[in-house]
Amino acid sequence: MEMIRSIGASICITIIVTGIFSILVPGKNMERTIQLAVGLFFLASIVQPIVNGDWRELLEWDSRQIETQIPELEDTVDNRVVTLTEEGLQRQVAALLQGKGISAKQVGATVHIEEDNSITITEILIILPREEILNAPAAEQLVEENLGIVPELELERNG
Repeated sequence: MEMIRSIGASICITIIVTGIFSILVPGKNMERTIQLAVGLFFLASIVQPIVNGDWRELLEWDSRQIETQIPELEDTVDNRVVTLTEEGLQRQVAALLQGKGISAKQVGATVHIEEDNSITITEILIILPREEILNAPAAEQLVEENLGIVPELELERNG
């Protein structure tokens, strides 16, 4: 970072000095010689910090900082994937039941990300209104056939 500051300061000082020299040109007969000298001075002032600079600082990045951010990012992504999967699964089960004329009071789903990054459905909870008690076996069978998991069924509680 220090090298970039030194290059920037060198360029600014060079521009100021070059401008002053250009203003102080005595006459037309010396103008070409002064322009050549000012141009060489400008080029040398820009090239000097680049040649003498320590470029290793710019070429090496701190990989430890990146490595510490990766687990945090993975956890955030995993949590978001779990949330979106659970919401989508809840909508899918509700639509599946609705398509067969079964109205669910509430649908809940719990999923888990395994070590091999596969997503496993660990639980599906369906809360049915009391008037749907006769449709409970059909709802259970429907979800099991379509999703391959036996849902937990509950009846809505009074009060």
